[in-house]
Amino acid sequence: MVENLYGPTELTIACTVHRWDPVTGLAGCVHDNVPIGRPYSGLHPLVIGEDGTPVADGQVGELCMAGPQTTPGYWRAPELTAERFFPYKGRTYYRTGDLVRWQDDAYVCLGRNDQQIKVGGYRVELGEIEAVLRRAGAAEAVALQWPDANTVTAVVCGDVDSTALTAACEATLPPYMTPAHIHVVAEMPVNGNGKTDRGALRDRLRAGL
Repeated sequence: MVENLYGPTELTIACTVHRWDPVTGLAGCVHDNVPIGRPYSGLHPLVIGEDGTPVADGQVGELCMAGPQTTPGYWRAPELTAERFFPYKGRTYYRTGDLVRWQDDAYVCLGRNDQQIKVGGYRVELGEIEAVLRRAGAAEAVALQWPDANTVTAVVCGDVDSTALTAACEATLPPYMTPAHIHVVAEMPVNGNGKTDRGALRDRLRAGL
C-alpha cells in the first residue's frame, strides 16, 4: 500500500492523505502530480480565491487549513503570522500557499500560488509547462517568468536537446505558454531544504548561466 501524505510544517507535517491505486492512479494525476487526497479527521479545509473568499468545488484556489494540528503562529514574528494566518467563522486558518482543486473526491495540487503568473493577459501555471518538459525527457524542469512579464524561460537538466523540448511544448501548449528560451544545465541549485532555488536560477540567468 502506498499513500501520498501532504502537509507543511505549520500543520504538523501531514494534513491530507491519498491512497495510490496502481490501476487507476495515473488518470487522477494533474501535471504529473499525484492527488493530495482528503484532510484528516478533525481538520477543516478552505479553498480561497485571489479576493480571499471561498471558491466553489472544481475551481482553483489557495488551500487553507484549520484544526488542532495548526500552529498558532510564528515565534516573535507577528507580521509574518498576520500574513499567513487569518480568522474565519470562529477558526484560525493557515494559508499554505498551494493552489488546489477539488476533483474526483480529492484535492489535487497544481503548484504554488507564486508559480501562477499572467503572460500577455493569460493566466499561466508554470507547473503545467514543467510537466510537459519532463514528459518530453527532461529529468528536472523549472519554468520562470523571465526576463520580463511577457516571457517564459525554462531551465532543465538531463540528456536532452532544447530544440526538441521546444517542439514538444509547441505541440502541446498554446504559444503564450511555450518557453521563449530553454537552457540545459548540469544540475539545479537547491536551497537549505533541498528544494530547487528559483531565486538562484534567476541569478544564474542574469549572469548568463
